[in-house]
Amino acid sequence: MTEAQLEQRRTAALRHGGEAAIKRLQHGEPFDGLALEAYQGVLEELGIDLDKLTGVDRVRVRRAARFEAVARLFDGAALAAAAAGDLERWERYQRRSGWIGDKGFRAFGEVRGLVTAGDGLIVDAIAAADAAMGVDDED
Repeated sequence: MTEAQLEQRRTAALRHGGEAAIKRLQHGEPFDGLALEAYQGVLEELGIDLDKLTGVDRVRVRRAARFEAVARLFDGAALAAAAAGDLERWERYQRRSGWIGDKGFRAFGEVRGLVTAGDGLIVDAIAAADAAMGVDDED
């Protein structure tokens, strides 16, 4: 298998992972495969232990993390499309990523002050979103 074919397979897996995850979001179904890995990564990066949350708080944090996970899948697909020089696919994946990422950002706004990370609370949605995306504003 050539490198181009491998890249095409990776892109397809990311895209289908993202599309499948959106369907699972719409139907309230649990994630699996790539979406589950991305979701667990978001929870881990934010230091979220869902077992410590209950009721509406748990639902809101879970929803925010699921949106962020799907956005990451489309970000990966967009990067792969850009690397392959396919600007049409890149644009399509960027639109999906932006749409679902915006939903995640709004959902993180709802959980402001609920998510514990390390020793303190994440007290604003921007800090939560930055942490999820690995942005470090300390520079």
